[in-house]
Amino acid sequence: MRMAARNRGFSILELLIAMSLFMVLGTALIALVTRAMDFLETGTAGGELQDKGADFLRSFVSDLENVVVERGTTTGLPLVRFLSDSVPVDSDGDGKVDYHAQRVAFVRSTNADVVDPVARLGGTSTRAEAYFDGQSDFEEASTGRLRALGGLEEVLYMAVPEPPKPEEAVEEGVPGEKPVAKEALDPGVLTLYRGVRSPVGGTGSLLDRDTVKTVDDLKKVAQPFLRGVLHFGVRFWSARTSSWDTVAVTGKLNAPMSVWDSTRGILPPGTGRNEFPLARGTASLTDPRDDVSPRMARVSFIYERSGRQADVDWLAGMLDETGRRLGVRQSTALALSSQLPYVKVGTEWVGYASRTEDRFELRERGALNTEAVSHRDGERVRAGVVMERTILIPNYREDWNVR
Repeated sequence: MRMAARNRGFSILELLIAMSLFMVLGTALIALVTRAMDFLETGTAGGELQDKGADFLRSFVSDLENVVVERGTTTGLPLVRFLSDSVPVDSDGDGKVDYHAQRVAFVRSTNADVVDPVARLGGTSTRAEAYFDGQSDFEEASTGRLRALGGLEEVLYMAVPEPPKPEEAVEEGVPGEKPVAKEALDPGVLTLYRGVRSPVGGTGSLLDRDTVKTVDDLKKVAQPFLRGVLHFGVRFWSARTSSWDTVAVTGKLNAPMSVWDSTRGILPPGTGRNEFPLARGTASLTDPRDDVSPRMARVSFIYERSGRQADVDWLAGMLDETGRRLGVRQSTALALSSQLPYVKVGTEWVGYASRTEDRFELRERGALNTEAVSHRDGERVRAGVVMERTILIPNYREDWNVR
């Protein structure tokens, strides 16, 4: 009897209690690990994008701090120009323009022909006709076809909507509905491109507005610099600008400008899209005496958080192109603490005056170079993180006799 008592095992009740305790502890441990992994994944992804954003800012600052401003020429189009305008883009393939990609192009000084072993081979042959532009440079240099850089290079920046590569696509969508391919969901996500070309001028110059008229044109002359961008924009400080936050007053040039034409003869006069308030007409094109370049530039880009921390929601109900009230489905999806007074609905940025957890009262449609369009129920609504830098252009040039 004592032996039987000594070998007695656990009862069914005891086993069930133990299993329940293990299940509770296991579930808690899994939840803790999952949360830690999500936090690590989100932090890593966000950190990588922030690092890439910082790399972009360093590159852009370096380019603008080395801008070359010359008096130009008395005949023909001056080789050294500073241009900023926009290119219309249909980002969702519906046949309508919904985004105006800002194109910023200028000339900077470069020492690539001294420090770059490929560029040093430029100009070693009388047969040289190719440009140093990041495309087949080594082959062109090794066969004596690369031209000498001359210490100057053209630089182009432009951000355009671009779906991810097929291998990067994921399926996702509105909770409770059938997932769809990410390509069909994200026409509002941009890829920032940077192009360089040296020597300055010639057929296919990055300073020629006809070189890049479409996204396909851009891909031929520039390389992807930063993906996952929601907005890229540059504003310029002129002789009459009073504040970065100033709204232009009719008849006065007191606001920063997103359009610039150093020759004052390429873009037409005016205050509309692709019109330059300081323009003086085509006669100014070959007159170097009135050329202008901005004192300062402020570059900003907005990116989306990654993973579970992404500030993403979905539109509740239709929103037409004149609507002033925007409802969202999940009240906690968009960060209430965001200091950015804009959200992006599909391809369109909208500015809001006030908001509750699930509703925005809108003050501006078609903001940040986008177009006001109709939006379907369930379309993506995003908030983003802003990175911004103000750059002093050391050799700016102004005409104080602005008319």
